[in-house]
Order: sequence, then C-alpha cells, then structure tokens
Amino acid sequence: MLRISLSPVLFVCILGMNSMGSSLTTFGIAAWIFHVTGSYSAMTLLGIITPLTVLLFAPIAGLASDRYEKKKILIAADSLSCVSLLLSLTLYRYGLFGTLQAITLALCLACANEFRYTASASLIPEITPKDALLKVNSVQQVFRGGSLILGPILGAVGFDYLGLPLLLGSDALTFVTSATLLLCCTFSVTFSSPLRLPKSPPVIAEIRQSLLWLLSKRPLVTLLLVFMLINALLSIFMVALTPYVLNSRSNLELGLVSAAIGAGMLLSGLSMARLKKRIHPVYLLIASTFILGFSFIAIGLAAFRESLWLLTPLVGASVALLASSNQTIWHTHTPQDIQGKIIALRSITQYLMTPTSLLLSAPAVSSLITPIVNRHTSAALLWGNGLTGSLGLMISVIGTLLLGVGSVTLFSRHIRKLIPAPRETRASGNQGTHATMQEGITDV
Repeated sequence: MLRISLSPVLFVCILGMNSMGSSLTTFGIAAWIFHVTGSYSAMTLLGIITPLTVLLFAPIAGLASDRYEKKKILIAADSLSCVSLLLSLTLYRYGLFGTLQAITLALCLACANEFRYTASASLIPEITPKDALLKVNSVQQVFRGGSLILGPILGAVGFDYLGLPLLLGSDALTFVTSATLLLCCTFSVTFSSPLRLPKSPPVIAEIRQSLLWLLSKRPLVTLLLVFMLINALLSIFMVALTPYVLNSRSNLELGLVSAAIGAGMLLSGLSMARLKKRIHPVYLLIASTFILGFSFIAIGLAAFRESLWLLTPLVGASVALLASSNQTIWHTHTPQDIQGKIIALRSITQYLMTPTSLLLSAPAVSSLITPIVNRHTSAALLWGNGLTGSLGLMISVIGTLLLGVGSVTLFSRHIRKLIPAPRETRASGNQGTHATMQEGITDV
C-alpha cells in the first residue's frame, strides 16, 4: 500500500473536512428537532449530550491516546461516526427515525468526536515543531471557520429542499474519506517520547501522576477554571441561538447567522500567525473574552436583532482566538508523554458546569427571565417580547458575566505567570527543545 507522509497542515486539513461534515449534521439535527418539538427544553437536552459525553469518555480517550497509536484511534472514531450515520439513514428511510433516534445519533457522534479531539490534539504537538504550534492551531481554526461558513448555508438549503438524509449522507462520506486518507498516510514525528518500561503502569497510577502534575501548576489550574466558566456560558449561547433565530426567522437566515460566525473564525485564524509575533497568547485570550462579552450584550438587544449577521462574526473571531490561544498555552506547557491524559482532564473540568448550566437555563428562561420581560416595559423595549425577548435578555446577561470573567482573568496573578519575562524568553530560546519540554515550561 502506498504510504504518504502527512504534514501537520495536511493533517489539519483532514480534520477540517470532518468539521464540514459535522457542521452539516449538527445544523440538520438541531433544525429538525426544533421543527418537530418547537421547544427550547428539547434544544437544551440536545445541548447536554456533548458535555455529558465528555465527562463520561474523556478519561478513556486520554488514556487511549497516551497508550495506543493515535492514528488508529482517529480511524476508529471516523468508522464509528460513519456507521452511526448510515444506521440513522436506514431508520429514516423506513420511517423509524424520531427524536430519540436523533438524540442517540448525536450521542454517538459526540462520543466519536471526543476520541477524535483527544487523539488529534495530543498528536499535533508530537508532529509539529514548537515554534510552529500556534501557526498549525491557527490553520485549524481557519478550516473550522470555513466549515462553519459553508456548513450552515449548505445545511439550510439542504434541509429545506433535500431533507435530513442528504445531510447525513454527506457527513458519512467525509468520514469515509478521512479514514481512507489516514489509513494510507504516515506522520513525521518531531518529538520522541521518553523511554517507557515494557510494562505499562496501572491506569489509576497514570491518572494520579497526571493529576498531581496539573495540580502543581497553579497558573494552568487557574486557566482551567476560567475556561470552565467561559465554556459553560458559551454552551448556553450556542443552544439558545437556534430558537432565538428560528422563533421569528427561517432556516436560511439561521444558516446565514451561523455562517457569519464561521466567517469571523476564518478571518481570525488567518490573522493569528501575524498576531502571535506581537501579542502573547495570554493577552489574546483576555482580549477575546472582553470582545465576546460585549458582542453577546449587543446580540441580545432588540435594536441589533435585524443585523445579527454583522455582530456574529465578532463571536466567531473571539471564539477562534480563545481556542487557539488556550490550546497553544497548554501545548507549550505540557510534557508530551502526558498530553493525552492532560487533555482528558481539561475536557472533564471544562465541561463540569455545562450540563448543570444548560439544565438551569430552561427554567431560568421560563420562570425568571420571561416575567421580567413581560412585566417591565423598559425590558420589553430593550429585548423584545415572548420567547425571543427572553432569550435575548439571557444572551445579554451571558455577555455581562463574560466581562466579569475577563476582568478576573486580567488581574489574576496566576495567569500573569504564564507570560515569560523577556529574560526568561531569551534564555529558553537558547536551550534545547527536549530539555524545555521535559521541564514543561516553554515560551510561545
């Protein structure tokens, strides 16, 4: 069989192709469930699936990524996704596809995605030189943004004119292509893991060792807690966005709004390589949190509701900056031999609050926010009436909370320790990459 050496950028392209297919399916399932049920509660149930899957499968995915060949894990994840989609297509063909089956499909795709994310995130620093990490992470955000531009638009057109089966079939095709390419390619490893004993240590011992390492890094623990809050707030926004738009607009308009988010991610990813030469990732992370907060406040207001597609690119750009900066900080501060387990611990921690926050958001809208909008004329003037006004007020509150998180991060002394002093930066540049990675302290 022909073996082709796969560069980090080409590997990211394959991940981007998967993102395109997943974007089609995600849009199709969300729109289909909302049209069938018409309730925000059903959307929260769909939104809870991803964080619950992370909490359940992230430890297994982390251990598997550090113990087994990452390429095989990626191929297995693509295979699971493809089989799930084909089974769903069969059920749809015979009229057996309902809300329960749609949620089950989302659960299977989320499970496969967790293994895919953990394996790919721990593989990228293994095949990428240290000074090119932010560039590769930026390219990944470019492809993610591109998929979010085309995915919702194609998803809206496909869902309206061709139906859900076309979206599921297109997604299955991307996973077949991805698995085939990975099967025919090899990776050039730039980092050699330290020699291991022939017998692997017990699973509990591995997790304990990684947890102790993480707990000894107070700046990284602080960053992890900050992202736990940000991730919970972002999850509520993403779940609320679909009913917020569809309650008064069409599928195509939702697709355009989602595509605008992808456009922001694309532009942000393209400018990341230029920004990294002038601004440290920690500063990019803090700035993007503030931009995201102000954007959410404006998106929730009724005055800006007719021009959401002008504001949502700021959301996409901020999310891309957050993701790339955070990933780069962790890649450069984590020893390669525990990347998988640390990624798993990060995933579990970041999603700890998400299920609870999503569950609480539904009663908060109906019992707390809706009465405020209905009883106070000033609130109705600012955010509107009905479900749309209630969701708008909630989105503005999320933006205010993000501004608070950004302020705490800005003045945190632990977060400032992630920024090396100029003297430390020059010194680390003169040291070998292997020694730097062993210490777990690198400059970006």
